[in-house]
Amino acid sequence: MKRREFLHKSTFATVGLSVLPFNWLDIARAATNHEIAIVIAPKAPKVTQFAASELQQYIAKATDAKLDIITEDKIPTTAKTLIFIGRSAATDAMGIDVKQLYPDGYLIKRVGDNLVILGDDFDYGKTAGFEFDPRSSRKGTLYGVYRFLEEQLGIRWLWAGESGEVIPSKQSLELLKTNAETSKPVMPWRHLFLNGDSTLTTEEVHECYLWYLRMGMGVDIGSPFSFSHSWAHLIDGNKNFEKHPEWYALIDGKRQPFREDKNGKAIAQGVQFNSSNPELISYIVDRIRSQYPTDADVIVSLSPNDGSGFCECDDCKALDHPELYGPDEGYNGIVYSDRVFTFINEVARRVRQTHPKVRVGCFSYTYFRPAPRSMKSLDPNVVISFTQQVQTFARNPELLKKHQQRLEEWLKMGNQIVLRDYIGYIGQAAALSPMSRWVQSQIDVANTHPNRIFGFYSETTYAGMETNHLDFSLLGKLAWNPKLSMSELKQKYFQDGFSNAAKSISQFYSGLEEA
Repeated sequence: MKRREFLHKSTFATVGLSVLPFNWLDIARAATNHEIAIVIAPKAPKVTQFAASELQQYIAKATDAKLDIITEDKIPTTAKTLIFIGRSAATDAMGIDVKQLYPDGYLIKRVGDNLVILGDDFDYGKTAGFEFDPRSSRKGTLYGVYRFLEEQLGIRWLWAGESGEVIPSKQSLELLKTNAETSKPVMPWRHLFLNGDSTLTTEEVHECYLWYLRMGMGVDIGSPFSFSHSWAHLIDGNKNFEKHPEWYALIDGKRQPFREDKNGKAIAQGVQFNSSNPELISYIVDRIRSQYPTDADVIVSLSPNDGSGFCECDDCKALDHPELYGPDEGYNGIVYSDRVFTFINEVARRVRQTHPKVRVGCFSYTYFRPAPRSMKSLDPNVVISFTQQVQTFARNPELLKKHQQRLEEWLKMGNQIVLRDYIGYIGQAAALSPMSRWVQSQIDVANTHPNRIFGFYSETTYAGMETNHLDFSLLGKLAWNPKLSMSELKQKYFQDGFSNAAKSISQFYSGLEEA
């Protein structure tokens, strides 16, 4: 399918903002004469440079204007209108405070004859063909650019790849006249955990992450690994086993090292450690403190390894309270929530004394799914990744009721929660399986408990992302702003994507969801 283009004669003024239209022929001539240019700082972060290139590319597609990208030390004397992308000496001189946009917020503002789009930018890592990690790099400017392209030029990205683009062509470029728009995501986590083997090419994987960015997704605080099975890594695998065997799990009367792969690297699966050992707790606290500056704003994973293998020593078992749980809770009737969160609570409490913004993350999962009932509260710096599986719960009213009760228990603990699901993954792979009502139910929780729902993310495959793009686009937009209308977003999506067939396709999706 070719990129969707159509003639568009109307304007795209953002509600509440004044605009100054330029005829597309005039602006094309102005661009050729270098009267309009995109300006970045000489040492702009890679993510800011990418934002400028995205703006340049889509302005050209929509208006035929070929704008140059220049650094602020090379602005030509012929320039009359400048589009400043990202922080620079010029934006600092305008008195724009980037700190107020942390994390990942953006500002779009008209200053005189110029336009400013900037945010809180910081490069972190590289992946999927990008010069920055599209997940955990700070990219407020890029979000601002996409917002401008959507609202001012009507551009949409319905799914990954060029075939998902909707670009009204041969139109005027509209620059903001006076009023500013500032926006920050309500939920710092709006993420897709792309997992599993994939037959997609390297280019297609790149396109998936590109679409992820255009949907406003990202991990604003922490990293994609802030909630991951980590006990084997917290103590450097088995390197301490000979010196401190008491740190490792006692199983069948014998201390057990972690499992290792063929290269001798510890695997975070199947065997845990002695989470009640005070020396081990001090070791982990010291390690976390040494890895981050005292003002770091991160989330460090303290989730147990995947699977079982929990310690059977008397000190660990003394922290369990099986009498507080029913036989259908936890995993196969076994609940280790109290011992796990006693350990996590102590680490969080001690780390917070020197690093007040360093939070710790842990799954609500398998053997430690329920909130610990022997504890009235947890340290405020503990963040819970509440795992769920809509494909199972949505088909079984009894399971759904238990799931909702478990969530209510966690909400009563008072900690921030990231809702985690498996849309487009478990049990359906690449099958089209609309879940918009489930996404709405999670957004309703966020609106009912403001400041408590820290984010929403889903584990999926690349193929699942390609197929269930509607669910994920709704997730990205509603996690940024939970007050948006689900019905209006869906209506706009079907109209932009399917034109005269919009009503039929909408009914088809609704039928699948009902089934």
